[in-house]
Amino acid sequence: IALANPGKSVILLGSDGSQMEGNNAEAARLAVAKKLNVKLCIDDNNVTITGHPSDYLPGYDVQQTLQGHGLKHVSVVQGEDVTALFEALRACVVVEQEPAAVICRRKMAPGIPGVEGTTHGHDTLATKYSIPYLEEHGHTEAAKYLKLATKTKDPIAHYKGSSEFNAMRKVVGATVVKILQAMDPDQRRASTLVVDSDLGSSTNFAGIETACPEIYCHSGVMERGNFAAAAGFGMHPQRQGVFSTFAAFLEMLCSEITMARLNRSNVFSHF
Repeated sequence: IALANPGKSVILLGSDGSQMEGNNAEAARLAVAKKLNVKLCIDDNNVTITGHPSDYLPGYDVQQTLQGHGLKHVSVVQGEDVTALFEALRACVVVEQEPAAVICRRKMAPGIPGVEGTTHGHDTLATKYSIPYLEEHGHTEAAKYLKLATKTKDPIAHYKGSSEFNAMRKVVGATVVKILQAMDPDQRRASTLVVDSDLGSSTNFAGIETACPEIYCHSGVMERGNFAAAAGFGMHPQRQGVFSTFAAFLEMLCSEITMARLNRSNVFSHF
């Protein structure tokens, strides 16, 4: 878009999680090289689905990453300081024919007890957090709505020929845990590597981290690099790489899957 509209500023809204993706790095280097008029506003709250990047990906810093790609104009402000944020954004936009960025450092869900600064604010708030917050701030009608019984129940308690009902992704995760726990601990450590793409709580691979932490690599939102890491480990015929992410992100892995196939890598992928 910036290449097609050199006289306009293209505003990109992103986050510290999205900036982990490799395509962001490639785009940033192109923007710098071609002096594209792209302005980035990055929400840096140090929270992704399964944890804090500062804990599971030490060394990753959005400001240093962007500067490393060549961006000269990168400012960091506190996201709740509206005046400072406005001034930084204005200064960012007025930089002509060159990429610039504003990084908003702020806690996740500020002011919500039990949620602020935690992963609980990454998705829909649980009612145990949202109802008290709404009531405290005078939104009683909204709180009443959340208290309504909305869950449905299948009138048929059991289907012939079926076992316990559950989501397939949870069953897959639990099955992998059972297989790993049945292995000799030394053999498991030497032969298996599980690489997570910040979705362990969703794909149920967090159970592997709990049961077998010595073979679990808690990584970030970096599907291509994570799959490549699992495939690299699995290049040895006696080793098994294990990878997991959402099926929606499968399209990012075309090249890496091809290379894994050509190198006969052992990779079990749970999409």
